[in-house]
Amino acid sequence: MKVARINEILFQGLIAIILVLFFSCFGKTPTFLGALREMFLLVSDTLRGQNLQAHYMGVTWLQVWATLRLVIMSVLLSFLLGITLVTLRIVGRKLPFARLFQFISAVLEAIPEPMYVVAMFIWVLFLINHWGITLFPAFLSGQPRFIDTVVPAVTLSLPGGFYLERILYMSVREEIDKPYVRTAVSKGLSHQAVLFKHVLPNGLEVTLRQMPVVSSLIISSALFTEFFMNYQGALYQFTFAVGWNMVTGAFQGSPKPFHLPLYQSGLVFLLGGLLVVLWVFFRILFEWIYTVRYGRAS
Repeated sequence: MKVARINEILFQGLIAIILVLFFSCFGKTPTFLGALREMFLLVSDTLRGQNLQAHYMGVTWLQVWATLRLVIMSVLLSFLLGITLVTLRIVGRKLPFARLFQFISAVLEAIPEPMYVVAMFIWVLFLINHWGITLFPAFLSGQPRFIDTVVPAVTLSLPGGFYLERILYMSVREEIDKPYVRTAVSKGLSHQAVLFKHVLPNGLEVTLRQMPVVSSLIISSALFTEFFMNYQGALYQFTFAVGWNMVTGAFQGSPKPFHLPLYQSGLVFLLGGLLVVLWVFFRILFEWIYTVRYGRAS
């Protein structure tokens, strides 16, 4: 992987961090100069180790790890789900239900991301109430365990998995129509051997190019998933960081316009910065995998 490509991704991440820092401080003091002053105080206090509790109160390293675990599991599951669905679709393309599978796949891809969270939550409740299955808890409390991450991770992976399935299937169809496939079959190789040894690996090139998009989709949906499923990771604290009262369901406001006494600009920046770091990590990771696999930058 070229150093210039890594530097480009890191530069984009740096610009994103600066923007996140500014708008986090803008929420505390909604003027341009006020936001700059708040930025200076936040950076200065952090570098000197002062007022850290006041700036970043509410987040622990265990919660940060819980969010990292959720996002990483979701990205991996979406990749595996996309490959699995394409394999089933290609293998069963001559079966009677193949077109039905194609229709269902297109419908599921069109469902908005938050609805997957709601649907999965209702499905888990159904399993608990009607079948007595409690392996995956629906009402989480306290620090999330590994088993508590399974349902939110599967939920987050579904939109990306169906998106990858559509992209990979179109790529595989293009590969199947290429001359080398007909040549390999005419030389005695079975269709299954050609599919799994040549067509599917070649089709993964497009999938790897799309993985940063899927990663961004998962990262942007993680906050809603943690809040709705009561998964108390780092992003779950965002509601408290902006001054939202979980009891009354309203912002902790005051007669002063645009003033939120409980707003923590440092905590908002920390959570936003965490998402930017995750985005940079996955961009570099899949860029490296693509370079190792295909010998060139994506």
